[in-house]
Amino acid sequence: YDMHTLIGNYYTHDTFMRADARRYFERALAYYRRGHNVIGQLQCRLGIVTTRVGPRTPAPVVAELHACEALSRQHQQPYYQANALNLLANVYLQQQRWDSARHYARASLTVAARQ
Repeated sequence: YDMHTLIGNYYTHDTFMRADARRYFERALAYYRRGHNVIGQLQCRLGIVTTRVGPRTPAPVVAELHACEALSRQHQQPYYQANALNLLANVYLQQQRWDSARHYARASLTVAARQ
């Protein structure tokens, strides 16, 4: 299922393949949940969210980003925490919520600097 995650990551970069990327991530996520692999779950959940981030990101996607950030902080995974914070900054930047974007961008840089 690492290969599913790898394929999902590859397809994420192509706008036309994002639905396929989501399917690969969801298959891998189901496997990682059965095995209680938190790092794999974080990677897949962030991958799924990445396929849904755009100019009109729905509120449930933003909530999922906050949940991923909290889970990565709880399990001391600064790489995934910085990734979630950076995605939040991008979402708020696209929504022209400058203060929120600045807050999450700074938080992302702070976490990344500690690695």
